[in-house]
Amino acid sequence: MTLLQLLLGIGKLFYSLVKGIFLTMAGFSFTPTDRNDGQWTSIFNNVAEGLQYFQLDVLAYVLIFIIWFTAGFAAIRILSSIKGGGD
Repeated sequence: MTLLQLLLGIGKLFYSLVKGIFLTMAGFSFTPTDRNDGQWTSIFNNVAEGLQYFQLDVLAYVLIFIIWFTAGFAAIRILSSIKGGGD
């Protein structure tokens, strides 16, 4: 029974990892659409146009890469620190 729970937990972890990778890749191709949410829409659009000068989207891509790289490195360190199972 414990082995089944362990395999189920590993399966959930793997599923979450693959889902996260695909959602991150889908985020790279996201194109925002104009919405009309009332009186704040024009103000938000002006702010968004002003922030394009700073190219924050490039910074976001770099930060996402750093987060994924760090998470992968941490996962490898955790897996490599496990010594043959048990005390």
